[in-house]
Amino acid sequence: MKRVLFILLPVLFLTVSIQSCAEYADSETPIPNPNPNPNPNPNPSPTVVAKWKKIGITDTQGIDIAYHDHECATIYDYMELFYNGTAKDVSYLTDCVTTEEDTGTYTVSGNTLTMTANDPDGNLISGDMTILELTNNELRLKVEPLDFVIVFEKY
Repeated sequence: MKRVLFILLPVLFLTVSIQSCAEYADSETPIPNPNPNPNPNPNPSPTVVAKWKKIGITDTQGIDIAYHDHECATIYDYMELFYNGTAKDVSYLTDCVTTEEDTGTYTVSGNTLTMTANDPDGNLISGDMTILELTNNELRLKVEPLDFVIVFEKY
């Protein structure tokens, strides 16, 4: 009988130990995901919220009227639209240092971008532009009621 107990006790001990390890593994806290909120859409829809450099003006058929031919080869005039609905429009003068900067607000409704700002004389101005094309890298705005399109590229 002592022999049987001598053999059964280690087997019983081993069985209980293995069972305890299995339960511990099941109740163990999983390693947290380093990216708990993965983006389900790796190619998000384009948005107007960005910094857009002005690269040209075309007519509504896409024929070039003028390119942004600037004396400053490394900097561009640009428009920046922020998440909070504010906008900034920056134009560099010929010395490539001095800027004319306008600020204002904008809203988007459907394919209409409405901008409101003060002109250099302090008068309130507002205007609508039709968003003709919006991609992750390009924005084309038709200036209403004029018949030309300002072409922007993400800056």
